[in-house]
Amino acid sequence: MGRILPDAVTDSLRTKFLVAGVVVVLVLGGIGGAVYGAVSQNMSEDVRTEYVEDATVQSQHLESTIDGLERRATTLTRMRPVQNDVTGDSAVLLRNAEDPSYVAAAVYVNRTSGDTLARAGNDWGLFKPNSTDLTAEHIERVNATQGDAIGEVGVSDPVLLRNEMPPVVFMATPVEDHPHRSIVLVVELPELSRTTLPATSDGSYAVVDDEGTTVLSQHESELMASDQLANAGLDLSRSFDRVENASGVSKVVGVASVDGTDWYVTRRTTAEHAFAVQRFVELGVAGMLGALALVLGVVGMTLVRGTVSGISSLSEDARRLREGDLDTAVEVDRRDELGELGDAFDEMRVSLGDQIAEAEAAREEAEERRRAADAFSDHLKERAEAYSDAMDACADGDLTQRLEGSEQSEAMTAVATSFNEMLDDLEETVRAAREFAAAVEDESGSVATSTDEVRKASAQVTESVQEISVGADEQREKLDAVSSEMESLATTTEEIAASANEVADTAARSATVGREGREAAEDAIESMEEIAGETADAVNEIDALEAQMREVDKLVEFISDVAHQTNMLALNANIEASRGASGDGDGGGFAVVAQEVKDLAAEAKDAAEDIEGRLERIDEQTASTAEQVRDVNERVAANAEDVREAAAALDEVAEHAQETNTGVQEISAATEEQAASTEEVVAMTEGATEIGHRTASEAETVAAAAEEQTANLSDVSNSADRLSDRASDLWNALEAFEVHDGDGDDGFDDGDGDDGFDDDADPFEPATPTTDGGVDE
Repeated sequence: MGRILPDAVTDSLRTKFLVAGVVVVLVLGGIGGAVYGAVSQNMSEDVRTEYVEDATVQSQHLESTIDGLERRATTLTRMRPVQNDVTGDSAVLLRNAEDPSYVAAAVYVNRTSGDTLARAGNDWGLFKPNSTDLTAEHIERVNATQGDAIGEVGVSDPVLLRNEMPPVVFMATPVEDHPHRSIVLVVELPELSRTTLPATSDGSYAVVDDEGTTVLSQHESELMASDQLANAGLDLSRSFDRVENASGVSKVVGVASVDGTDWYVTRRTTAEHAFAVQRFVELGVAGMLGALALVLGVVGMTLVRGTVSGISSLSEDARRLREGDLDTAVEVDRRDELGELGDAFDEMRVSLGDQIAEAEAAREEAEERRRAADAFSDHLKERAEAYSDAMDACADGDLTQRLEGSEQSEAMTAVATSFNEMLDDLEETVRAAREFAAAVEDESGSVATSTDEVRKASAQVTESVQEISVGADEQREKLDAVSSEMESLATTTEEIAASANEVADTAARSATVGREGREAAEDAIESMEEIAGETADAVNEIDALEAQMREVDKLVEFISDVAHQTNMLALNANIEASRGASGDGDGGGFAVVAQEVKDLAAEAKDAAEDIEGRLERIDEQTASTAEQVRDVNERVAANAEDVREAAAALDEVAEHAQETNTGVQEISAATEEQAASTEEVVAMTEGATEIGHRTASEAETVAAAAEEQTANLSDVSNSADRLSDRASDLWNALEAFEVHDGDGDDGFDDGDGDDGFDDDADPFEPATPTTDGGVDE
């Protein structure tokens, strides 16, 4: 694989350290730049989120305020005094509409003619001089402002009614059933600004319309003026924007629209203040990265200079060691790992010198040993050639050869001694074999005669044993038949006993099940009696509930009567109110109260009728439930009687099952005794059968052994003949060996008893010489 870095870098450790340091600084710079960018972006996003959320919260607050004014206006249009042109009451209602401090006036006006039906609040220059009619300009403004549909409230652009008065906006909505009439609320913008826009120490709030005109502001002088930031290019369609005002000061603005209007709430402050924390964090991150790079540079240069110089010194020492200079000491004045490495180099230098001296001494010693080994090898070669000649002569049949020892090698002397002892033993063996061959040839004839007599006796024994074997086979067959029958009888008896045991177990389980069924039936009877008691209690409770329902019916009838009487009272109040209105005009308030009482009576009557209907349905359902509970009570009583009869029947079943179990247990015991007796007879029969088997088997074995003995005797006779022939061959073969003679003869017995061997010795053991002339010392 090719190198990635050039040789100028890879060949110098100092360069590697410098390149690594530069790479680390670049990586840290990249990471720091990424962190710096991420922090800057996050802080910018935090500023954006903060100002957008502030603007959104205030826009929601302003929307809530405007919605409250719209609800107040639409509520006024539905009030009866407004609907019925009761001017006095309408004025009272309009005065109530002035409760918020920012509602400067409220007017009930005919927007076609300009007639004012009722009003409350300041004049504000709305009316003609010395008249209560609206000016044409304001009539036109009301017509342009109000909504097109009933219940829709329109909001006008800011308007200055008089120079000495603060700017206002109109909120107008048509009156239900009187579309040519309107309720108009005059809202004072400075007071609305103080109510809806909070004071801040780090900027301000302002509300502008889509044309850039300031609608609400914490500074009254800015109202109805063109907004500076809007003129500088503020984009109201964006939730967050950054612009420069006419003085060149950068501003950040959070924008949120006000639903139902063309207004926008803006949260604004200088960019310097908004991003102060961001700049502080950015400077901190940049300073930290710079300090880190400086520290890394200083530490890296210190480590590189010390490490590279130490490694260079060690490299020079290693070069001298490689060239064979073991006299110059390796000295590194450091206590760190490089110092330990220098000490290791110096120890290696000393160790190499010692090892070289030891290697020279070992080489000289090895050379001396090599020369001694060469001389000893020549001597061994001469001895080996002499031993080889003597062994070749022995292989040719000359057992008189002997080997000489070596003064230089104890091993060769031991080999010669062992070989000479082996030849002595071999000569002894040859003499014994010659004697044995002669003895075997003499005895072979007598063995053949004795073998014929034994063979005839074995044939007679074989015939007798075969007759015994036939009788034993017949006895074995009869005993096998008896044993088979007894085993069948024992098996049948055991099956009867097993069946009896199963019947006994079944009877016992039946008795147990009967008792358990009786207990379960008794438990069921008790449970049914408890259910019957609880059902009776439930019937009593339902009866009591029916009585309570009847009481509730009476109460509902009473409520209905009260509602009817209240309704009559309201009707009388209406009549009196009508009389009062026709007499002096002061019965308006009484009529309103009478109408409310009438409505309340009607609602009470409807509620009473609804309660009565619900109670009737509950009464029907209660009666049905009581009837069902009574039916359940009757069925539970009937089922309890059936369960009692079943319990009595289960008692009888348990008694009969117990009697059956007792009888079957007696049968099972008798059957088991019979099975035990049968098994004893079977065991005795099997013992006799086994004896018959062994007798027949032994008879067959004896017959086979007798036949085999007869055959073996024939083989022995033949082997004796062959042995005589092989003894002659052995005599002829031993004639080829040359051995020492103790008395000058051939070494075999010639009848005078002086052959050097014991005539009564075992022919298979080496003979012990009686003279000292049999072996060459």
